Amino acid sequence: MVVLISPACDDGAKRAARRLDAYGYPVTVISPDPTAPSSSPPDAAHGYASLARDVRLNDLRSAGIPVLDWDPTDPFEEVLYRDS
Repeated sequence: MVVLISPACDDGAKRAARRLDAYGYPVTVISPDPTAPSSSPPDAAHGYASLARDVRLNDLRSAGIPVLDWDPTDPFEEVLYRDS
């Protein structure tokens, strides 16, 4: 099994996961969310980045690739025991 850890801020991780899957490797993506709410108020750029990331992760899920969306304020161990 391949575990790909990426914030999915661009299409690189999505392409890599899809390629690994196409070659028959079981792959799971763990994605720390850099767009998680913070103390600063969200702006349009933040909203766009969050939406674009969600689309990438949903594309992977639609392709049958398990994705664990990780809020980095949560301990890493919690994401490992969560269902995808």
